[in-house]
Amino acid sequence: MTNAVKLLLIRTDAKENQLIHLVTDPPLGIMSLSAVVKRNLAGQVDVRLKDLRLKGQGRESLRQELLEWQPDIVGFSALSVEAERTAEWVRFVKDVRPQTTVIVGGPYASATPLECLQNTGADVAFRGEGESSLCKWLSCHMKGESAADVPGLALRDGDGKPFLTGPVIFEDVNSLPMPDWQAIRIDDYYSGYSNNLFTAHPRYAPIMTSRGCPYQCAYCHHNFGQKVRFRDLSLVIDEIHLLHDTYGVREIHITDDIFNVNPKRVLEFCRLLKQSGMRLYISFPNGLRGDLLTPEIIDALKDVGAYELIFAIESASPRIQKLIKKNLNIEKAAEMIRYADSRGIITKSAFMIGFVTETKEEIEHTINFALSLPLLHASFFSVCPYPNTELYEITKKYDPDFTQGENVQFYGYVPSYAQKMGYDLPKIQRWAYVRFYFGSARLLRMLWRFPRRMHFLKCFFIEGLRAFVGIR
Repeated sequence: MTNAVKLLLIRTDAKENQLIHLVTDPPLGIMSLSAVVKRNLAGQVDVRLKDLRLKGQGRESLRQELLEWQPDIVGFSALSVEAERTAEWVRFVKDVRPQTTVIVGGPYASATPLECLQNTGADVAFRGEGESSLCKWLSCHMKGESAADVPGLALRDGDGKPFLTGPVIFEDVNSLPMPDWQAIRIDDYYSGYSNNLFTAHPRYAPIMTSRGCPYQCAYCHHNFGQKVRFRDLSLVIDEIHLLHDTYGVREIHITDDIFNVNPKRVLEFCRLLKQSGMRLYISFPNGLRGDLLTPEIIDALKDVGAYELIFAIESASPRIQKLIKKNLNIEKAAEMIRYADSRGIITKSAFMIGFVTETKEEIEHTINFALSLPLLHASFFSVCPYPNTELYEITKKYDPDFTQGENVQFYGYVPSYAQKMGYDLPKIQRWAYVRFYFGSARLLRMLWRFPRRMHFLKCFFIEGLRAFVGIR
């Protein structure tokens, strides 16, 4: 590709000590972009991928690639929590190769596109799903034409002021190729931590079988939209076959926003996977909606290798459930946790504490709810209302002085309104972990059930200690 435009797509890392454990799952977002660009613009664009979360992929490695390969365009994919770090990397690229066009995508750019351009100094931000808009923008860029008619972008006008183009494009997921698994070295990802933290097998890979979620949870950015688009299950099984047969993957992490939104599809997936003859471990790092599960579905999932189920509860308070518009049937979810545990499945749950107006008694109710269940793992995250979410607007309504502030973390963040609520949120958070993990035989039960016990001990004690210390 002598005359091809060189595109370097990068998965951003986080600042040191910002995340409790640095997730290093294969970056499905930029892998999907790479696959689509290679298919749609073959011979016109040469694509490479780089993951700054991996060992040895820091400043000097990126500097070398910028100077030696000399990409025309560098694209960063980042989470909102990585916003400050992304700005540092954009400045770094501009310092090393000022002529480089820098673009940003992922959840950060999708949630706050105008702020992303302003705060990072990037040239273009991509909102939502970027496969189609990236190809259209690349075509305009190569022709020297304006991209103002390309939907889903944030651009700069003649005065440098950011503005939005047309609405985000939501892709036909069945028209997309598989993620570009050839563009990465999958073995590089086995020395870090997965999004699941614990894995039953050292060779794992994430997949997505759908995009979108129909629910209206106030804390969510809804980056994939609220209409669920399902991949044909034959395509899903084909991708699992590729991972199993070509890359030796033996554990699959299904990372859909809500994999079990269609119970009949879940059962059909289990039937097809069992029919394939592949023996795999399966887990769901993003969680399942507990009140949509049934004993039949749990049995079917266990039959095809599901060793762990994560239940996204958030709060056990009916008032908070209503406030954040999750509206989970808490008792039904608790019933399914008990049933899954009775079937020998590792049960985990995620909780959020410190919502605006949430009382100490409501937080204690959520913690006691977790303690009452046969959960083997629980996370108690502090609430962080992000701009451009309904939760942010709800928070501003009750506390007009609220600002997100700095030091945004998954564990150690303390919202500015917490002191007004009359309780010490970090203290409550620390005590919740102590009571949950050391007030019963949970650790022994998890150690007994977990397939890789030394791996579990390493992850739990090292990362658990970091989480505990990280709560301020």
